[in-house]
Amino acid sequence: MIAYSQILSTLQPWLGNELMQRMEPALKDIHVHLLGYSTRHDPEESLEWIDRKLLMAIKQATNGRFLMQLPDDTWVRIRLDDIAAMADEVMFLLFDTFPADVWHMQFLQAFSMRRSNLSALRVLYTKMAHLQSEDELKAIRRVIRQCYPAFRWQLWLE
Repeated sequence: MIAYSQILSTLQPWLGNELMQRMEPALKDIHVHLLGYSTRHDPEESLEWIDRKLLMAIKQATNGRFLMQLPDDTWVRIRLDDIAAMADEVMFLLFDTFPADVWHMQFLQAFSMRRSNLSALRVLYTKMAHLQSEDELKAIRRVIRQCYPAFRWQLWLE
């Protein structure tokens, strides 16, 4: 089960506390959506829904400027790529609840083949490594290193 606090801690580095407070209704909607997720549904649809929900909430909370003030009083623009990365990070919370079994591994493998998704690859690499060969794990490491910025994987990738 995914706790609301997990969503907040996942998004806090991206959005800060003040902006997240203004986005609270949307963040609660995302929480409810994740709690109701079933693998009978396409994870791509959930990813896109979360991405749109974050986009609209950020737009509303920033009055369409997509600017966030940092604690040192500097301003930073939230980019569409940032929002996509946030949605991907939230999906990790969902994927990490999956049991480490062959069916869920194949489900995540199929999803990661259709859609570039670091969260699916992270769960395959960290939680389901025992179900894969060393060659498969090497391939996952190579894809992650080549396709994603290091700040998104350096804390958990060997």
